[in-house]
Amino acid sequence: MKKEYFTNTWLALREPYDFLSRNKNLKKLIKRSDCILDIGSGTGSFGRWCIENDIFFKTMMLLDHDQRLLNSSRISTAKFCKSKKLVIERISNKKFKVEDPVHNLTYGFETINRDLGLAIDLINNFDVLSMSALIDLLSIKYLSNIFNIINGNKVIAMTLCFNGKVSWNHKNTHDKYIINEFNKEQQSIKEGELALGYKSIEKVKQLSKKKNFKISIYDSSWKLLSNSHENKKFQMKYLETIYKPLKRNGQVDNEILEKWFSSKIQLIDNNSLETTVGHNDIIIQT
Repeated sequence: MKKEYFTNTWLALREPYDFLSRNKNLKKLIKRSDCILDIGSGTGSFGRWCIENDIFFKTMMLLDHDQRLLNSSRISTAKFCKSKKLVIERISNKKFKVEDPVHNLTYGFETINRDLGLAIDLINNFDVLSMSALIDLLSIKYLSNIFNIINGNKVIAMTLCFNGKVSWNHKNTHDKYIINEFNKEQQSIKEGELALGYKSIEKVKQLSKKKNFKISIYDSSWKLLSNSHENKKFQMKYLETIYKPLKRNGQVDNEILEKWFSSKIQLIDNNSLETTVGHNDIIIQT
């Protein structure tokens, strides 16, 4: 199973919004001695968010199928460290560490290039399993395999899970139609398996209940504005993530789609559009 949907540029654009949105209750559950497996890690944004929020850990394994994103993890983390007065040191092509002289801590990072479908056999080697903006792309089979194989006292952090809800301060008569079609598009065949889309949240709840795991769900929605160049740029890019796949979908009314997209872009240009993208953070204790 591959995660083909993210580019380095998109991940860099969304990182500040992810930082603001993730729920900080995770801080209570991760210990300094913990080792974390970050599945679908991209460039390591979750690790940087942990450091930003004083969530201490021993090591984090960044696992992604895209070697280009993994190659960017140390570079992106070096930029982050420079702004935070942290020290980063390259150990090898696949390892680096971040030192926090204020707290006298060292965070270890290691990268592994592997298809996400082959990550499950590693889960029980770690204390914490993290997945960011990922579970809506997964199948019932994949999620079930995770819950079937996991053992011991672990924490599963599924953050920024899309919940199927998108809303705007300026309503459009076609909003409901577009979001319904987008949610259908999300629940499509990806890498030969049916992705669950927003229904993945309910499936995780069911699997947790079946295993008697403690589950907590928090709001982590994006609040996107159009009051600055950067906010406008990101909001336009986000709208494109809805528009482009629907444009390729022959079942969607193209005339409605074009009118809808044009009206949203015009509102961004006028500095007036606000978008709320529904996300939830799911924290599970096994």
